[in-house]
Amino acid sequence: MSILQRAALYFTAAALGGLAVVITVWAFGQIGVADLFGVAVKPALAKTFIYKQMVWGGIWGLIFLLPITLKPLWLKGLVMTLAPVIVALVVFFPQGGAGMLGMNLGTLTPLYIFIVNIPWGLVTAYLGHALNADQA
Repeated sequence: MSILQRAALYFTAAALGGLAVVITVWAFGQIGVADLFGVAVKPALAKTFIYKQMVWGGIWGLIFLLPITLKPLWLKGLVMTLAPVIVALVVFFPQGGAGMLGMNLGTLTPLYIFIVNIPWGLVTAYLGHALNADQA
């Protein structure tokens, strides 16, 4: 399988992982998990939010092409989740006015953001594997 085919498969898997994040963060806001953590992260289920998460999720999925071998797959998913979470917390949150690490949204924001992004890593790892994208 060519690198381009693998990239397309991981992009697809990770875009669906982005959709899993949308559902998770929205549901957590609706059922009170965000309040339990004391964080002000309750996005509306809007087309722009869904689109943004799926596109960025797909782009971030390309890091699964790196020759990093972690077993079991859930561990690889968790480790790979760190990259987009760290960038979100140190680049996008401050740019959006949420402060460094999103601290303006609550002190547990970094942990909460990692937790709601775990579905991205797990969906990407498992779906990518199911699609044989991890086969060089």
